[in-house]
Amino acid sequence: MYMSKHPIRIGFSALVCALLACSVGGLGSDPDATADALAAALEHTAQAAANTSEDDNGDGADLVATAEAVATQRSVENAATQAAAAEQAAAVSAATAEFEAPYLARLPEYGLAADQGQLAWVHPPVAVEIDGYLQYDYVNQRIATVAQDFMLEADVTWNTVTGLSGCGFAVRASITEGATEEDNTFTGYLLIASRIDTGRAGFGVLVDNKPVAGDELYTRGVDRSFDWQNDGTNRMGIVGIGDTFIFYTNGTEIGRFSAPPEYRYEKGFVAMVGLSESGRTLCQFDNTWLWLINSGAASPPPLGTVVGPPPEISAPGLDFPIGLICGLPFVPICP
Repeated sequence: MYMSKHPIRIGFSALVCALLACSVGGLGSDPDATADALAAALEHTAQAAANTSEDDNGDGADLVATAEAVATQRSVENAATQAAAAEQAAAVSAATAEFEAPYLARLPEYGLAADQGQLAWVHPPVAVEIDGYLQYDYVNQRIATVAQDFMLEADVTWNTVTGLSGCGFAVRASITEGATEEDNTFTGYLLIASRIDTGRAGFGVLVDNKPVAGDELYTRGVDRSFDWQNDGTNRMGIVGIGDTFIFYTNGTEIGRFSAPPEYRYEKGFVAMVGLSESGRTLCQFDNTWLWLINSGAASPPPLGTVVGPPPEISAPGLDFPIGLICGLPFVPICP
């Protein structure tokens, strides 16, 4: 066998080298004796090799057989491990696909496709509850996720004392930390729906807590299924692509907002928001999920291509939500 000869060849070479080293040192003393000793050593080594190869039960054959058995066993174990890992990976992939399927099925409502991005997270149910005059709060347990182009959706159930209070989202937001938490400042976009006039929605831009721009939509004028009553639930969604933000309720595109050129933010965190004009406000967010759109993978869909009637965008400068935002405790009163 090739493996049984290999260690003998290595030993034979080492022996020759050792003998040559000795002969160099004593070459001048007795060349004939050195030659005789070398010949005898070579004959002895050759005979030993022959005896080993003829002895099927010799130690060399046993070692080779043991090595082959160990190698075979390890090969079988490795194959089993790889098969188990592949099976586990397939199970994880199948479970992931099953989990994501309901969300992927909703993407066409927003003019999006599954190959344009990935599911960032699904948020557990959470409530934003505030009580008092001109109060606000926001929450997101996945706030470390940075969103550039995105789609955000939630089933929002509200209960408010006044119609001016509302629920919605903060997007592409950032916080600048101050000396204390009260000194922190907010920069980003707010999209808030309210119960006033049987349903309105507003888009606001804040820079270091100061509202600088805004617009308003009459929600129920487009989405006739919009539930403005207390304890009503509406599915709210927002798509942000580039400088365009598209607002949806119950699968209907309500309207579009464009960020002013001087206030365009590339990315930031998203959060669920509640605003209170007075009294108690409860915003319950269920089935909230964030889809991250690959950079450059999508453009805002043309008007009329998404499920729902065409949007009706109202003129800017109305009182809600900028009028409400201006009165919040962290925002100076607007001029």
